[in-house]
Amino acid sequence: MNVEDKAVHAGDAAQSLPYPADNAGCRGSYIDGYTFTAFVTVMLRLLLLDLDTLITTVTFNYNQARYTMHLIYLYR
Repeated sequence: MNVEDKAVHAGDAAQSLPYPADNAGCRGSYIDGYTFTAFVTVMLRLLLLDLDTLITTVTFNYNQARYTMHLIYLYR
């Protein structure tokens, strides 16, 4: 097997990988179907949430965090 054949063989092997060959070092950049489906499902559920409920929850969490920071500041 000469150099050209080895190069072609390496290229074929790289194309048969389930993730892009240039990202082979960091597999976190490859998202499988299950992760993508779960992400889309969660985003759709967030979008379909009642907007009033969402705003109330965010406001409550913000006020609670502000109150907690105030207590920490008082007692430090």
